Amino acid sequence: MTGKTLMERAFELARASNCKDVDEIRRTLNAENFANVDAHLSGSTVRKQLRALIQARNLSARPADEVASL
Repeated sequence: MTGKTLMERAFELARASNCKDVDEIRRTLNAENFANVDAHLSGSTVRKQLRALIQARNLSARPADEVASL
C-alpha cells in the first residue's frame, strides 16, 4: 500500500491514471489490497465526483483543436 487512504488513492486514480471508469478504479483499489472498497465507493456523490475527475482528465489529454470542437 501507499500510505494513502482509500479515498485519497481513489481520487488520485481518477485524476492521474489510465482508469477509464469507477469500476476500474474499484478493481485497482482491490488489487492494491485496500479494504471495504465497495462500501467506500458506493455513494452516488463520490461516484459522481470520480466520474467528473475522469472526464476532466480525458478532456485535458485531448489536443486543443479537438476540445474546441466539442
